[in-house]
Amino acid sequence: MKSRKKPVVVEAFQMTKERRTSNAGWPKWLHEAWNAGVVHPAYPNSDGNGRLKVRTLEGDLLVDWDDWIIKGVKGEFYPCKPDIFAATYEAVEEGEPQATDAAPPLKVFEYNGELYAARDLAHAREVIAEYTTDDARELSEAELDAPQPEFDEDERETGGTTTVRQMLAEHGDEPGWLAGPNG
Repeated sequence: MKSRKKPVVVEAFQMTKERRTSNAGWPKWLHEAWNAGVVHPAYPNSDGNGRLKVRTLEGDLLVDWDDWIIKGVKGEFYPCKPDIFAATYEAVEEGEPQATDAAPPLKVFEYNGELYAARDLAHAREVIAEYTTDDARELSEAELDAPQPEFDEDERETGGTTTVRQMLAEHGDEPGWLAGPNG
């Protein structure tokens, strides 16, 4: 199976001989990792200018000169070779929107009495394409919060009520059919 890496933002710092000699330019998170022993001298009795090791989830790994030390999305640390870093990461400017692990929020679309969860109208068209070539419409805020009858797994009314917004929250982040007579 081919896969694409999710766009996540990580902290990264390239370790050079010069940066090892003086830690004045190290970011705060790297100083904290040093103080916690996560980043430490590679060899005992080092003169303070030698290479480093990083305590990773897989054990201690050596950081070669010009390797990047990365703090991952869950606070884990690992080294990365410069060529791999260049092929995998790009700089994120301050104030630039940052991608996260979270999937984009889904919206609710209606077509012919059926409700579908999708990212946007084009995506809704893809989700319902097997049923129709007609257009769906996004529900308004008022429609999302309007009381709806609640049904059990056998499609019998329970006498309770819910809202489309509650159905969407229970549905999770998978696009698809939410509710309607043809479910």
